[in-house]
Amino acid sequence: MSYSTRQIIVFLSVAFGGAWAVWLLLYLVTKNNQDPSFVSSLAFITSVMAMWSPALGVLVLWLSNKRQRVLTPSLQFHIRNRWKVYLAAWLVPIGCVLLGALGFFLLLPHDLDLSLSGMRQSLQLPSETVPDEAIPSIVGISLVSGVFIAPIINTLPALGEELGWRGFLYPALAERLRPRYAHLIMGVIWGFWHTPINTMGHNYATEYPGYPWLGIIVMSVFCFGAGTFLSYLTERSGTIWPAALGHGTINAVGGFPVIIATNDLPHRIFGPGISGLIVSLPFVLLAAWLIPRFQRTEQFPIQEEGVGG
Repeated sequence: MSYSTRQIIVFLSVAFGGAWAVWLLLYLVTKNNQDPSFVSSLAFITSVMAMWSPALGVLVLWLSNKRQRVLTPSLQFHIRNRWKVYLAAWLVPIGCVLLGALGFFLLLPHDLDLSLSGMRQSLQLPSETVPDEAIPSIVGISLVSGVFIAPIINTLPALGEELGWRGFLYPALAERLRPRYAHLIMGVIWGFWHTPINTMGHNYATEYPGYPWLGIIVMSVFCFGAGTFLSYLTERSGTIWPAALGHGTINAVGGFPVIIATNDLPHRIFGPGISGLIVSLPFVLLAAWLIPRFQRTEQFPIQEEGVGG
C-alpha cells in the first residue's frame, strides 16, 4: 500500500486537532473549578475522547479515499494463530514497569514509601472513612484488577490511538524511512501529541526544571520505546489488536509504582510513573533491541482488508 504526503498531513491535522481541542476544553472548564472529583472525572472523559482522535483521522482518510483501504494491518483478531503475540502484549509491559520501578527506587530510595500513603492519595481515600488496615486489601484488589481486568477494559480506548499510530502512521513513515528513523519520528510525534495534557501536569506535574520542554522530550523518549514495541506487535501479528492490548496494559499498570512512592513525588520527570525517564528505560532498551528485527511494513504475515476494504 502506498500513502501520500497529503494523507499524512490530513491524518496528523485531525489527530492533533481533535485531541488538542478536547484538552483545551478540559483546561477551560477546570480552570475555575478545582474540585478533585470533578477534575478527575472530566479528565477521564476527555482523555478517552482524545484517544479516539487518531482513529477519527483514519476515518477521514477512508471517506476522502472513496472508502478504499487505509489501514495496513488487519482488523481481525487472529488469536488462534498469533496467541504468543497477544501474550507478549500483556506480559512485556508488566515486566518493563517492574524493571523500571526497580531502577527508579534503587536510584532514588528516598522516594520509596512502603506505608502505601501514595495509594491513599491517588485514590483520594480519607483516613476518617478508610482505616489504615484496609489499605493493603485495597492495594491487592487494585493490583489484581490492574493486571487481569483493566488491560482488557483499556483495550477499547487504546484502539482509538492504535488505529492511527500503528495502523496508519507507522506504515506510512516506514514506506519512506528505515525502521530506526521511522520509530524516532513516531516517538517525537506521539510524544508531542501529549503536550497539552502534560503541560497541565498530567504525567510530570509542573514543578520540574525545564518545564514544559523537558516534559515534551521525556514523553517523546517514552513514546519511542513503547511505540516501537507496539509496532513490533502489529507487524508480527498482522492485526491491530495486540498493539491495542499492549497499549491498554501500559495504561493499566503504568501507575503501579506510585503506590509505593512518597506523596509529594518530587522527581516525577524521572518516575515512578511509566512515562518517567528512568522508569521508561526498559522500553527504550527493548526498542533498541527490536528495531533491527523489523521487516518491511508491506510484509505483514497476515494481510486482510483494512478500513474500507
